[in-house]
Amino acid sequence: MFRNYFLILLVVISFISLSSCDPGVGYSRVLQNDSQYDLELRIHRKNSSACQYVYLSDSIIIEKKSTKILDAYNGLGQTFEFENCETCADSIVLKVVGNPTLKSTVDLNDPNEWTFSVLKKTFKSGGICECRLIMTDDKIK
Repeated sequence: MFRNYFLILLVVISFISLSSCDPGVGYSRVLQNDSQYDLELRIHRKNSSACQYVYLSDSIIIEKKSTKILDAYNGLGQTFEFENCETCADSIVLKVVGNPTLKSTVDLNDPNEWTFSVLKKTFKSGGICECRLIMTDDKIK
């Protein structure tokens, strides 16, 4: 009787140790507004199912000296899948609230403007990562 339990336990442990586990990944796109202006983002979405993540809203107000998450993804994957910081939108337009003459000198649609960071590494290249853009007064003219 004990021998049967031992064999079953040995088979279960072997099965678990030989099975592969897919890593999990958490991703977010963050806009940090360090400027003296309230900003409004308008996100024009792609009609594509190829996007792994979705924008949380079509229009977002980011108050001065605050930070907002624009889009997010949690699921299976690896952090390197997000390091190119490509947008999953047709375009992102930034406006200064209450001052239509001021414009951003940064193209929010350009992946090179965003900085990729791995915030936490986990098993098999999984983890938590983000693409972040910091808006400052010198980026608004």
